Amino acid sequence: MNVHLITQNMKVTGPNRRYYLNQFEVFAAKVSTKLFIEVQFGRQDQRGGFSIALVDHNGVIAHQKHFDSKDMMFGYIVGCNTYANKGCVIKRLD
Repeated sequence: MNVHLITQNMKVTGPNRRYYLNQFEVFAAKVSTKLFIEVQFGRQDQRGGFSIALVDHNGVIAHQKHFDSKDMMFGYIVGCNTYANKGCVIKRLD
């Protein structure tokens, strides 16, 4: 199943740009289920942090995980992609 990948209010730049965009795609593919049609990565307007949001067919954000910095969010994504088979919970984003 294809899941839409969206980055909102966040630029991914620098020498590792392609690496992180690829990691976003891998993460989105891992969390894709029949329940979620979109994965949003981005900066929050009100809280100033960053988040990963899973959006369902009704356009509702069903699950969301918040981070204090972009680096923390990138680390979480890379960690889940690396250790998804060893206990990293990604469908619930706990």
